[in-house]
Formats: sequence, structure tokens, C-alpha cells
Amino acid sequence: MKKYRLIVTAAAALFLLGIAAPPAMAATTVAPEIQAVLDEVPGGVVVDYFHAEWPDRHMSMSIEMTLTVGSCATGTYCAYNTAGLTGTKLSWTTCTTQTLPTSFILRSFANGRTSGTVQARNGTTVVATVGASAWANVTATTTNLRCS
Repeated sequence: MKKYRLIVTAAAALFLLGIAAPPAMAATTVAPEIQAVLDEVPGGVVVDYFHAEWPDRHMSMSIEMTLTVGSCATGTYCAYNTAGLTGTKLSWTTCTTQTLPTSFILRSFANGRTSGTVQARNGTTVVATVGASAWANVTATTTNLRCS
């Protein structure tokens, strides 16, 4: 019984010091591409969803988001307060109508999705439309972006 208590105490101390983690605690949500390499190459440590490292191999792996339009990532649509896709950016991944904050003056917008359109609108009046992987400058008053 003393030997078992000593092993449990030692394991708990190592865990608290960050030296070792019990197998149940080692599982972390990670991108499927990273998980596949973790399964194949031993010694990998998950850093976060997009990154892993293999300290003994001096190797790291990361998944970078591909940008389809300016700084608007694939699968999103974005609003900018400056022409040319610069300045402050708002972005969304859910395709719906998004009301812009009244303090945000839209001057350009982008559709980083691979299909569909995004409309810049003043109420229900369309002031500009962009297709997939496209962008436009806007000078008219805009109150919302409509994704379809």
C-alpha cells in the first residue's frame, strides 16, 4: 500500500510540475492534419489547434489560414473602415445579414468564401455586390452586409 501511495504521489507531483501528464489529460482538440502526423510520428506535443512540436526531432508543424482576398481568410466575409481592404476589419463566418455597428463606416468589403455573393446595403438597398474571392470599395452609406 505504501508503494502504491508513493507512485501516485510522485505521478501527481510530476503532473503539477508539468513534467508529465496522465494519458487522459494529454488529449487536446487539434486539426485533423496535425492529428494524422501526431499519430504517425512519436513524441509530438500539441501547442494549440493549429500547431504541434516534436522537441526531440527539432520539428514543428503549423496550419496557416489561406487568405483568399487581402486579409480576409478563406470561408469568411469581411468589412473594412478604409478603402483597399485596410484599416479596422470586422469578419464573419456565418452567412447571414450582419448589421454594421453605427460607429463603423464601411469603405471596403471582401468575400473570402469560395461561392456565393456578399452585398453591401443601406437598409434594403444594395450599394455594391461582390462574388466569391472578390472585393470592392464603397463610398455610399452602408448599414449591413448580406451574405447569400
